[in-house]
Amino acid sequence: MAACAQLKQMGIAQKVFDKTPEPNTALWNSMIKGYVQNGFYEKVIFLFSQMKSMGFSLPNCFTFPIVLKSCLKCNALREGDEVHCVVIKSGFKGNPFVGTTLIEMYSGWRVIEAAYRVFSEMVDRNVVAWTSIINGFILCHDLVKARCLFDLAPERDIVLWNTMVSGYIGMGDMVEARKLFDLMPKRDVMSWNTILHGYAINGDVEACERLFEEMPERNIFSWNGLIGGYARNECFLEVLDAFKTMLIDGNVRPNDATLVTVLSACARLGALDLGKWVHVYAENNGYKGNVYVGNASIDMYAKCGLIKNAVDVFKSMDKKDLISWNTIIGGLAMHGRGADALDLFSQMKNGRVIPDGITFIGVLCACTHMGLVKDGISYFQSMVDDYSIEPQIEHYGCMVDLLARAGLLPQALDFVKKMPMEADAVIWAALLGACRVYKNVGFAELALEQLIKLEPKNPANFVLLANIYRDLGRWKDVARLKVAMRDTGYKKVPGCSLIEVNDHVVEFYSLDERHPETKEIYGTLRGLTILLRTCGGVEVKRDIAESRRVIGQDDMFQVVEFYSNPVSTCDMSQMEKDLKVIREAKIREEVLDREASLRRARAEASLSDGISWGMGENAIEEAEIDMKKEIDAIRGKDIAQGGLTQGQQTQVARNEQRITQIIEELQNLEGTLNDSIRGSISTRGGTISCGKRKGGPEDDDEEEFSSGVHHAGVLEGWFGEHWWNGRTLVHVVTTLDIFSRLACFNWIDFLSFTSALSVALAVVFLVITVGITIVKLISGTIMMPRLLPDVTDLTSFWKLLTVVPVLVTAYICHYNVHSIDNELEDYPDKTSCAKSTCFMLNCSHNDKLFRIPSIW
Repeated sequence: MAACAQLKQMGIAQKVFDKTPEPNTALWNSMIKGYVQNGFYEKVIFLFSQMKSMGFSLPNCFTFPIVLKSCLKCNALREGDEVHCVVIKSGFKGNPFVGTTLIEMYSGWRVIEAAYRVFSEMVDRNVVAWTSIINGFILCHDLVKARCLFDLAPERDIVLWNTMVSGYIGMGDMVEARKLFDLMPKRDVMSWNTILHGYAINGDVEACERLFEEMPERNIFSWNGLIGGYARNECFLEVLDAFKTMLIDGNVRPNDATLVTVLSACARLGALDLGKWVHVYAENNGYKGNVYVGNASIDMYAKCGLIKNAVDVFKSMDKKDLISWNTIIGGLAMHGRGADALDLFSQMKNGRVIPDGITFIGVLCACTHMGLVKDGISYFQSMVDDYSIEPQIEHYGCMVDLLARAGLLPQALDFVKKMPMEADAVIWAALLGACRVYKNVGFAELALEQLIKLEPKNPANFVLLANIYRDLGRWKDVARLKVAMRDTGYKKVPGCSLIEVNDHVVEFYSLDERHPETKEIYGTLRGLTILLRTCGGVEVKRDIAESRRVIGQDDMFQVVEFYSNPVSTCDMSQMEKDLKVIREAKIREEVLDREASLRRARAEASLSDGISWGMGENAIEEAEIDMKKEIDAIRGKDIAQGGLTQGQQTQVARNEQRITQIIEELQNLEGTLNDSIRGSISTRGGTISCGKRKGGPEDDDEEEFSSGVHHAGVLEGWFGEHWWNGRTLVHVVTTLDIFSRLACFNWIDFLSFTSALSVALAVVFLVITVGITIVKLISGTIMMPRLLPDVTDLTSFWKLLTVVPVLVTAYICHYNVHSIDNELEDYPDKTSCAKSTCFMLNCSHNDKLFRIPSIW
């Protein structure tokens, strides 16, 4: 019977036992122990009842502990009390082994009074009994009485010390736990692992690392405690580093718990190469049939984008538990393969595997991606009716997302109102995201109102509604939301990307410069760009340019580093797949991007060389011709790749119609823009318009500029014959222009500040000089220090003030440019182009022509 129990063949053991005419106590104990080993605790209680009723043999001190533990496992409180009565009647009340088991049973049920009564009635209280009652008070969160009993214990072994330390750890009191740990007279590796685990579960990663370094001896539980602590606190990069260190150390081999934690970290980081290596390592070291490692591998492949590998691992598993089914169904739903997910769900039900709430989350997500509204509602109702699963907020969120994505926004909002609990931020964000797709401003504003109440410190919610306003052209509302987002005082958390290079995972933000090899990485990017240009790789250049637009500058930054690293384990077929995906996205979106190109071409034509403010008809015609050529090129490329589908042909036709409408709108906008700009220039005295000076302070006549050396007299008209002023202005402006071209310095703000400061200083000096002179004239005898030239020295006084016209002139030019910018604010599509071109001011002095940028 013992052999059958080890082979998990309790049916055969039961047949042998039933054929025994009068089984003795040893046979009863063997059968009871076999059922306990195989987890049949109810059967143990039934056998114990048969044993008492048959009366062939009586239970002994080995029978009662097994039966009492079975009562605890199956939560049979009434049967446990009955067994306790049998213990008293049988005379085993004072047995320390039986008494300790009774304490553990009542402590497990949190009936600490009964447990302490049993402890008090015990005659022989050994260290195990003391440990059991102290652990009972710890389970009931009564550390005061537990510590009192700990101090009263006549004998304390290392298990009792560790139990008390664990009690403080469970309550989160790491200070007392560490004090008690330091008082331990003898500490083994289990003691170190206990306090290490305490630091890990309480979030003190640094203390966990320090303690790990101090440990005199480490076993597999020590390494798992450190790695698990990193994973618990979301330090996934440190998880991988610790795992590599463990392998290099070589004294301890990882077990299934280690591999599961590392695979989960690879899934969170997207470290596909390392995840593959760990999977192969697990299979080669005896964990191929391990269900926990298999589940972690499925999750890793699904989250890293290789859903085919995840399906292969699932099919290769001989034993599948509920987590296996939930993981693969959720992975397929996440990858948009809703039909496969629903098919696996049907196989799961046919295999008599009972689904749980997590299973239905994956099923509802699959319905969401496929737009199966009716099926989703049916599965939601089946969850309640057929499986008696109470829907949680995650299930309601899936239903709201299902209805909202299908365009049923009123039904989704009504579903939210009928929920038995308050909707959280995830549900309202899903509704807000769907509102952007269907351009429903009313529901979007309602969703944002709720999001502000739930997450007042999250400015990302304002961005979603601002994007809706932007798509509808409601720029005033966009500006209002931007101001509201700024007034929150919080900034949107920047997006972060991860890339795996040479078995290391690196974290990047947009335009990130934290990496120690930033200079080399950007140098590689520039080198690749130059190489592609010189080699004539037109298609590759277009792919990389499109990569910048589709996946962002920071992601392009990573792609270049990955594919350019000479020692990177790069798969060229994977690179071709990535470029193919980018190319397909470009085919769908490139025609619409011609709108922005057309606007830039028109603006550049209108501001060419900083001379003409008008839009030439030739530039418009050339832009239209280039646009049509690019559309034809896209069509030709699609035909070469297998031809346009019916949907793509319809989309191209819509794009052409849209571009034609934009051309007409830009033509209508052209006249309005030019009239506004010319009006703003001509209405200000002393400003320059199209090479002419109008309304100068010294000359009211309109003077034409000649084609050769122009004699506009701008400086002479403003400063008269004081040659020093004009020459100095020319030298200053020329010098600043050179430096601005070299250093790209923002001289607008610099000159604006300098002008105001210099004028203020000049006024202060003038007031001081006049005051000193008045005092001299009145008193006649007071000797004042000669801080400034005497007021009667007109030459010196004039030289002092010669700097004022120079700074005033710079300020006037700066004011004119900002005035033009203010006029352009009503045309958001033109503002950036207008600012990019410098309007030149032509002036002459001593038969020399100078071109001064108007920004001075």
